[in-house]
Amino acid sequence: MTDIEPAKKQFLEVRGFPELIGQVQCIQRLKAFGDLYASKNSMPEHILLIGADGIGKATFARAFAKTYNSGLRESDTKAWDNLGDLTATLTSIDSNEVLLLSNIQDLRKNMVERLQTALQEFRINLIIGKERREFPYQLNRFTLIATASKTTDVPSNILQCFTLLLSLEPYSNVELELLASEIAKRNGLTLKDGVAHILASVCQGSPAMIEQLLRRLLRLGKAEVTEGEAIQTLSALGLRPRSVTSADTMSADDLDNLTGIEFEKLITSLLQRMGFHAEMTRATGDGGIDIVAHLEKPFIGGRYLIQCKRYSPEIMVGAPIVREFYGACVADRKAIKGIFITTSAFTAQAHEFAQNLPVELIDGSGLKQLLAEYKSTN
Repeated sequence: MTDIEPAKKQFLEVRGFPELIGQVQCIQRLKAFGDLYASKNSMPEHILLIGADGIGKATFARAFAKTYNSGLRESDTKAWDNLGDLTATLTSIDSNEVLLLSNIQDLRKNMVERLQTALQEFRINLIIGKERREFPYQLNRFTLIATASKTTDVPSNILQCFTLLLSLEPYSNVELELLASEIAKRNGLTLKDGVAHILASVCQGSPAMIEQLLRRLLRLGKAEVTEGEAIQTLSALGLRPRSVTSADTMSADDLDNLTGIEFEKLITSLLQRMGFHAEMTRATGDGGIDIVAHLEKPFIGGRYLIQCKRYSPEIMVGAPIVREFYGACVADRKAIKGIFITTSAFTAQAHEFAQNLPVELIDGSGLKQLLAEYKSTN
């Protein structure tokens, strides 16, 4: 066993936006929001981050504070047993600090009105003496970044206090692999080929789970971890990692079981069978291009850019994501067309945006038809 306390400190190290992986749209909106207020030399309005536990809400709140050189205080509504705890937290905040408040959906009912007043008027009433007389107390101006699992769970009085509401989505397997490699590197651990992929395959879109698994691997006391050691460790934890599937053997029936990298390999193989020279790009986390393909044919030949999104059926691709992809295609300048491929579907707004643009949208149904038409004969 090795002492992992130094590793824990590195895991919790606060990083700015440029150092984060994944949640590209969330980062862009937070940065635009912060830049707007920074240009006015004023504190940003309050922010609510929505998402499942372990998705990284606190990480993005800390990155916001670091990016804009704000002091940071952290608290959790679950630790507030009475009004005194609420008061102590709010009165301790210095001017222009960020308060990260976790689990705001668990705020006690008797605290809702007081917190609402504090957020809207930066004022709170202090209760003093046996007579419990209330005296108004002016708070320092601060930015609240609160987290919750669902918007509907947040008290309506508090919900109206937030200017920016952002929902964090599950990480793709590609993003999780990048995250695993980055965290391992920061902690002096080398992941041999295939290990990051294996870790991502069991994490169900959660970066917190990636961190937990890497901590366990650090306890092995080795400088590097092989694929076999990773599988053995995960199996001991009751997790069943999937091995990398050959792209040539994948089919439409496999779509729901593919990792992000496997999905990109499937699309690359499909394009090659369609006559393209296709190569996967190095993932950069910029929401840009996953595959670059060339077609050497008259009239329709040229450079094509492809983005792949392996989403579950209930998560549709909206216009903002398609707009971002189109921007990447325009920036390339050499591409004649962009192709956006997803396992789910596109919203009506996404279709409307792509209309009359050199961007083709292929949903899960269309993809399955192509896979059936260009089925591997190997």
